[in-house]
Amino acid sequence: MEQLGRELTGTPFTIPEISLRAAVVTAAGVPESLVLGMFHMATDASGLRQVTQELQAIMQARAAGTVSPDLPPVSHPAERVLIETSPEGLKRSARAVEHWQQEVGKFPRRTMPPAVHAPEKPRLAEHIMRSKAVCAAAIGLSRIWRASVDSVILACAAELLGKASGQQSCGLLMLAHNRFAEETDSYSGTLVQSFPLCVELAATGSLEEQVRRTHFATLKSALSCEGNPDDVTAMLRAVFDDGGDGADLSCAVNLFFRDPEP
Repeated sequence: MEQLGRELTGTPFTIPEISLRAAVVTAAGVPESLVLGMFHMATDASGLRQVTQELQAIMQARAAGTVSPDLPPVSHPAERVLIETSPEGLKRSARAVEHWQQEVGKFPRRTMPPAVHAPEKPRLAEHIMRSKAVCAAAIGLSRIWRASVDSVILACAAELLGKASGQQSCGLLMLAHNRFAEETDSYSGTLVQSFPLCVELAATGSLEEQVRRTHFATLKSALSCEGNPDDVTAMLRAVFDDGGDGADLSCAVNLFFRDPEP
């Protein structure tokens, strides 16, 4: 199955392709699995969950010989623009810009110390850690402390960055779908938003306190930053063009954590 996935995505998607490729796996001539290959610029984790859930519902109905279920309406990018430029969308975007200004204002001026050596070659490297122990620990702690798995991982990352930089806070740009309003929840397009997250490090050094603090900060920022990305970009450009506070926006996080099947 993994090999088939690599074959589906091994060639770059190009126009006019719709950024979706599919293959059906059969066993003795009977369809067994549907494999989808999607371009990440066409959909994100939230949209992917929506697509797979709807496909499963349709295929289960077909297999059972019943009528396909009614699916929720899907809004498209052009409709998203209409939402963002509506009176309510403009108000929401203004609130998002205000929150960005407040949150970025709390970011450290420098997350990591300046480099003292010449850049390594190649400058960009990929490092992958696969650990069942880390996954189990993150899931277990999230259930014990009633926080999201993401909050556990972010709290640990903030602790490590804080120790490395000597800062009492950690500024991160979170990449997330950020679609919580009823009219945008079914938007299945690509990643459309990011939000700033300033995590204050717990003075007690307690990981539990850090996780709870991170969880609260994440919820607050995520819910406060649904707006027009162009408005945020314009605000940030104005801040830096005017010789603003110089907050470090170099650390970005994109978390996709799926709880394994029991």
